[in-house]
Amino acid sequence: MFGWKISLIEANKIINYCMKNKINFFDTSPSYGGGLSEIICGKALKSYNRKKYVLSTKFSLIEKLRIDNVIRKSINKSLQRLQTSYIDYFVLHHDVSLKKLNAIIKTIKFLKNKKIIRFFILSNPSNKTLDKILKKTALSKYIDGFQFKRNLLFYNNHYFKTLKFKNFKLISYSPLAEGVLTGKYLKKSHSGRIFEVTKKKNYYKSLLSKKNKLIVSRLYLKCGGNFFNLIKKSYQFFLSDHRITNVLIGVSSFNQLNKNISILNKIR
Repeated sequence: MFGWKISLIEANKIINYCMKNKINFFDTSPSYGGGLSEIICGKALKSYNRKKYVLSTKFSLIEKLRIDNVIRKSINKSLQRLQTSYIDYFVLHHDVSLKKLNAIIKTIKFLKNKKIIRFFILSNPSNKTLDKILKKTALSKYIDGFQFKRNLLFYNNHYFKTLKFKNFKLISYSPLAEGVLTGKYLKKSHSGRIFEVTKKKNYYKSLLSKKNKLIVSRLYLKCGGNFFNLIKKSYQFFLSDHRITNVLIGVSSFNQLNKNISILNKIR
């Protein structure tokens, strides 16, 4: 939630609307806007009872320090920026080796015992890493859930086949495939967020591959040639799946939030 291009006024408007409409899960990260996202969330949520909302933030092992020092430094800065005494969902932002994960969990256990974090979540572990984790009970029992991409273009069924007998929290993001499932990037024009605010152009070009365009075109026709119906279908894909605990919907403006809520209200 929130990155480079949003004001505190807009953030307050979004969060107030969310809290009034029983939307209380807020996902952020120190890497979103270089910490600005956490600062904005902290200021906007400050007036609300802490028990009334759920905060998710992330950490990475990019600094060349001891793992426990990196994690403690990251959580302390996040707590300060978010103006809170604890984090509900503490998410490792990238895949790691089992050796590093064992070292991470030592610090996670400490943070849980101190009630600084409630749940430890892994984001996008590879299928190979996931399989290894689940074979080690001593390791997996300290992992509370997984965050991964899942939408009508990217199913990632391996997670569900592997985790079906485990009581993990499953957090899915990118329900509209970075906007591809809204149809706005099917045009020949190269304008828009995808090409303007990221250096990872190869990643976004893969989203607009010939294969994906063909899939979206077919879905579009199945939805009666109406992208509004395709967006509804995309959300129904999640709402009908009881295994998913939370769905992260990217929000960059109040109008965008309002449109998403309007669609969700029509398919409940």
